[in-house]
Formats: sequence, C-alpha cells, structure tokens
Amino acid sequence: MFFKSDFISVRIFDVLRLSQGDCKTVNHGRNFDALSFRLKADVRFTVGEKEFALRDKAVTYVPANTDYTRIAKTDEVIVVHFVSSFSSNKDIESFYPENGERYRKLFESILSVWQAKKPGYRYEAAAILNEIMAQCYIDNAANISVLPPKISASAQYLIDNFDKQDFSVKKAAEQSHFSEVYFRKLFKKYYGVSPMRYVINLRVKKAERLIAAGYFTLAQVAEACGYTDYKYFSVEFRKETGVSPSKYEYGLAADACDEADKN
Repeated sequence: MFFKSDFISVRIFDVLRLSQGDCKTVNHGRNFDALSFRLKADVRFTVGEKEFALRDKAVTYVPANTDYTRIAKTDEVIVVHFVSSFSSNKDIESFYPENGERYRKLFESILSVWQAKKPGYRYEAAAILNEIMAQCYIDNAANISVLPPKISASAQYLIDNFDKQDFSVKKAAEQSHFSEVYFRKLFKKYYGVSPMRYVINLRVKKAERLIAAGYFTLAQVAEACGYTDYKYFSVEFRKETGVSPSKYEYGLAADACDEADKN
C-alpha cells in the first residue's frame, strides 16, 4: 500500500487547487501519480466494478495509469501531481486522518510554495510533500510492536533479513515456532500481502535506491538485494516497477540530463 510504504522517491511536477461541482470526469492513462486532500467533497469514484465515495478531509492516492470516473456534487481539493518510485500496488487508496487540520495546513502550504515559485521552491515543495507522506505513513503503517507477540518475532526477522541470500519464509516462521503455512496466513492477515510479496517489495525498493546511487553494477545490486540469479532479479524488478533494471537505470540518467538542460 502507498500509505504504508516507508521509502518512496518522488518528483513533483504540479500542485493545484480545484473547486468543481455537478461534474463528471473520465480519466484514462494519466502517466503520473496524484495525492490529494479534500477540503469539501461529495464525490464518487468508479474504478472498473469498484465504487467508493469521498467526503471532507479525505486523503487520497491515485496511481499513474489508473482509469477512473469521478462524479462530483462538490469537490474542493488540493492535489499534488508527481512521478514516484512506488509500484507495488495499483489501487486507489484513501483514508480519513484523525488530525485533518494538520493535513489541510500541509497541503495549503505546499500549494502556496508552488504558486509563489520563489528561488528553491521545488526543494521546499518536495520537503513539504515528504512531510505529508511521513505523516501518512505514521497514520497508516502497521506497527510490529503492537502485533500479537506470536507474530512479531517472525515479522521482525523478515524485515531484518529480507536482503539476505539465504532468507526463506520458513526461517521467518521458525522464529515464532510456527509452521510456514500458518505464518503465511497470519502475516497476510496483518499486512494484507503474502510474506514473500512483502519481501520482494522491500528488495525492489532497495534495488531502486542502489541503482539511483550509481555506485554499483546491476549484478552487484541484485546480489546486495538477496538474489543469486540476475535473471530472476530482473523478472521480479520488472513485475514491481514495469521496467527492467537496465531501463530503470537509463531512465534515471535521462532524467538527470533533462534537469541539467533545464538549468
């Protein structure tokens, strides 16, 4: 889940405030993510066969390339459009924070900075977005310490050892004296995904960071993330990100050149 991810790199390209009413919009294939806060809303989203409503103070994430229909009686919203490294979930997500006023101030702050466009505004806006995402994580992330003791040891082992080449779900289960089948069942209950899918997501996020650092070959990145077979690493990386490791690396280089040209 986007709101439960603890590492997402982003590049903002717009911040908007919209005020619409009695409208219907259909969005197809937008190539950017969106994170929004609804100041005042009576909105219904339809994604395929799923439908859900949004009201005041909803914080909502819409991933890139998600087709949806929005029907709004009222929709006053501040939205941040950005490109992100997040790729493990393609569902629209939304929640209602207990401290809605804090989120309102943060979203209004990033909008003000973006509109003013003073020197360094992109860095300042990025800092505010990171603060927003940190707060989303705090408000949503599962806390291992509050899970039943019977699963916490295994979950902690998984997080501490996901990038080890000898990692296995069986070893994680053994930390709590469970069978692998029972541990898989409990883990999915609390985390919403299987243990191995969680591990793959952690590995790919680490791989993205190492590739971005520029110090390692792709083979070294694969090894550092727990893979003994580069081809298997490449397959899993592509499943998570939509591109191969080499194309991801090339894309980072191209982005750097674009930024240099702008400056």
